[in-house]
Amino acid sequence: MPTIEEFKSRLDGVKGHVGGIIWQRADVIGEGHDLGVQLPDEVADDIIDQIDDRSDAGVGITWDTFDFFITEWMEDHPDFVPYANADVIIPDYDPESMKPYPSEIKPGSYTAKAINELIEKYKNNPKTLQFIKDMLEI
Repeated sequence: MPTIEEFKSRLDGVKGHVGGIIWQRADVIGEGHDLGVQLPDEVADDIIDQIDDRSDAGVGITWDTFDFFITEWMEDHPDFVPYANADVIIPDYDPESMKPYPSEIKPGSYTAKAINELIEKYKNNPKTLQFIKDMLEI
């Protein structure tokens, strides 16, 4: 898929009403998580590029499309270890459209021990504890 800058350039000169959905790396990583796999950023970028290159305008891009391409990638990489000891994945976010996570928590893979350390560190911060709880439920 194009970068944000490339996508913006495609819109130069477009007038009137338009519609569309913007898919990003976090969508691929999140759907991978739902399928039981932790995808590194570079793999998620590759998958979203494949989706863009091979998409069918008659069908569109849906969550099923993501499932197909993630599953295809996994089949092509049988040596890949899903989750590689991660217990919780905090997905990447787009810094242009989203605020950073509470208490400066960074996207990435967290083991159970790391999550427990975050809970202890932020035990007096209800907003951060709720965020961690939400990430555990994904």
